[in-house]
Amino acid sequence: MKISDLMTNLSYFRNTLLAKVLGKFGHLSVNFLPNCTIFRTDEKLDTVSWMKNHFLHSSFTALCALLGILGTQTNIWGQVAVNDSVYIFGMETISIDLLENDDLSNCAGSYALSMVSLPSNSNDFELDAEEGVLYYTPSASMLEEGGSNEDAFSYAIIDINSGDSSEGWVIVKYDPAMLCELNTCVWPGDADKTGVANASDLLALGLTYGSDGPPREDDGIEWEGLMAEDWNMLLSGGEEVDYKHADCNGDGSINWQDQEAIESNYNENAVLGSSIDELAEVPISLVIQNEEAVQAGDTVWVEVQVGSPINPIENLYGLSFRIEHDNGLAVPGSSFLQFGSSFLTTEAMTIKIDHERPNGMDGAISRTNQIGSSGWGDIAIYGFVMEDVLIGKSQSSYEFGINVSSAALINEKGANLAVHQEGATLVYRTAYAGLSDEVLQGSLVAFPNPC
Repeated sequence: MKISDLMTNLSYFRNTLLAKVLGKFGHLSVNFLPNCTIFRTDEKLDTVSWMKNHFLHSSFTALCALLGILGTQTNIWGQVAVNDSVYIFGMETISIDLLENDDLSNCAGSYALSMVSLPSNSNDFELDAEEGVLYYTPSASMLEEGGSNEDAFSYAIIDINSGDSSEGWVIVKYDPAMLCELNTCVWPGDADKTGVANASDLLALGLTYGSDGPPREDDGIEWEGLMAEDWNMLLSGGEEVDYKHADCNGDGSINWQDQEAIESNYNENAVLGSSIDELAEVPISLVIQNEEAVQAGDTVWVEVQVGSPINPIENLYGLSFRIEHDNGLAVPGSSFLQFGSSFLTTEAMTIKIDHERPNGMDGAISRTNQIGSSGWGDIAIYGFVMEDVLIGKSQSSYEFGINVSSAALINEKGANLAVHQEGATLVYRTAYAGLSDEVLQGSLVAFPNPC
């Protein structure tokens, strides 16, 4: 006889014996604990006391040993027990419903539940076999960095009438990162749930402005995933996003104070949202206000305009955009973005954000009253002090492109409004542009070095 056949027969014998013992009491459940086995019944019978009265202690111990020594239970009448994966995130005791995803349709109605192999990485566990629930407390070593971070044990469902059994495994894993994957954590500053904080998040803040909901237990704004109860209100337009993500500081209210988390966790390298469509009739454009070519030290003024007299924009609620130009064009720290009065600010409070980048600026503005505004005109002005970009070069003048990109414009419903983008060209000239070589040579004076 093969060893596998022998183990199957022994396992069947064990299950049958257990079933016959249990069958005397009707519908019984069995729980293998570390020391022995405790029987429970749904009848009002103190089965533990019954065991003490009807078995000698040695006989009871022998029964436990017999039931435990005959090897792993096998699946004889079909897959009933289904494997489970359970994630834990701390030292708290958790309840595991072993039978929740098991198929008990093949059971005749009376079955027992037993532990086959025990947890090896827990401080404590207890099986409520009557309810099919295991209470599990992880050990401290399981949560240690570099530890095993995992435990495994198995259980069997035994048919009382036939003695057939089916075994399932439970894998318990400590994985804090999974917490946010399972529960959509809030990352402070990521109001639109794109995985980064940037100017686009101000639009989500404007759409949800003034809303209240359950505050977070952890109301910090550090860039980390934080558990938060759903508000059961969703942003429309694109992917549905719960309002809780716009409550960046976790105080239960969405207002201007949530901007701090966006600014604190700003990711300037992330791609902004965009509703650019080069076939759209409505433009977002840059217009240089300097009437003459600029020189080093001059302030460059660039208007950000939306729409035109022929093609105004309808129901604009907010916009975010990125202004880009060559690195080194602006004196470091000199760039600024100012949002002035416009058709967008009419009869509504607005929130704004600007973030300087090495080669430009990110900006966003949004209304807060859930009502859009129609019109056209300048929305903001971008400025910077011109750097001397022609040092060591032979040119006396040069043209630089200043472009708007990644512009996203939304209406009061959060839907994108299509626009096409129009950049601008900046003309730069040195202080000596147009002067003859003779004049330039005559303007130079040589001094001894050292003096």
